[in-house]
Amino acid sequence: MTFHEYYCRLCERRGTTPSAAAESMGLSRAAVSKWKTGSVPGIATLQRLSAYFGVPVGDLLEHRDPAVDPARDSPADFTYALYNELMELTPEQQSVVLRLAREFKKDVDQKGE
Repeated sequence: MTFHEYYCRLCERRGTTPSAAAESMGLSRAAVSKWKTGSVPGIATLQRLSAYFGVPVGDLLEHRDPAVDPARDSPADFTYALYNELMELTPEQQSVVLRLAREFKKDVDQKGE
């Protein structure tokens, strides 16, 4: 699998097109086109991709699919992904998510799950 194929898979998982994702991250179409021929992004671009998709740089380099890779089920990976999702929300939306998480935890604690 080329990096471009992996990138397209991540875009699909996020519900966006490769062009729209690149534009959101400030990447040129030329940069994305290079990936089709086997080129791999540099570290600065990998960091942008990592933040955008919520995938560690190592997974990007290894083309690991976080949706099906059991090695990604660690608390650190969950925290990283959650953090990246929260950073796209407004402060008010982040407060709602935090309130919901606290309510959920309270329910779980009460039920003894």
